[in-house]
Amino acid sequence: MIEYEINELKFDEKRLIPAIVIDKTTRQVLTLAYMNKESLKISLEKGLCCLYSRSRNCLWLKGETSGNYQHIIKITADCDKDARLISVEPDGPACHKGAFSCFSNPLYLLDKEDFTLNGLLDLVNYLILAFAKGEASSFFLSLDSFSSLLCRLFAAESDALSTGVLVRSTQVQVISPKPASRIVFALSTSRSSL
Repeated sequence: MIEYEINELKFDEKRLIPAIVIDKTTRQVLTLAYMNKESLKISLEKGLCCLYSRSRNCLWLKGETSGNYQHIIKITADCDKDARLISVEPDGPACHKGAFSCFSNPLYLLDKEDFTLNGLLDLVNYLILAFAKGEASSFFLSLDSFSSLLCRLFAAESDALSTGVLVRSTQVQVISPKPASRIVFALSTSRSSL
């Protein structure tokens, strides 16, 4: 593990530093938040994303209330050492409104897109939460039928999922054997297969 000196980082006049949190698999931005020295130390010690809430003026261990912890894979400082990029493996949605990412409200879109990974991830997340709350009976007969639907959606990636390796162009990507990681990987690569 590589560690760096926290005192080398540049915090603003409020002793905060921006933290951009991204999903390690999809590379999607999950949230933009802030950290202070204490939240950064806790994050490094626990391996979980701990942020500073500017609205509540307190530390905020992401997932402490919702159970949607963000397991830190890597923290990178920018070239000026005044911002952080935090790569995480999330246990669930990042947004307090239930969306996979806090950035799910497009303000400008140059090209019309027929399919977006964010939209599909939000739909899958919505349906999973609906099942958990018992609100999905009108959509699907059972969790088994929902799982079957997901399997059909990702049939194009089935060979890659069974072997755990996918070759795209000249890149070889190895995926985790965990089923959730397989689904996220399939979602992140399915655009080229659809």
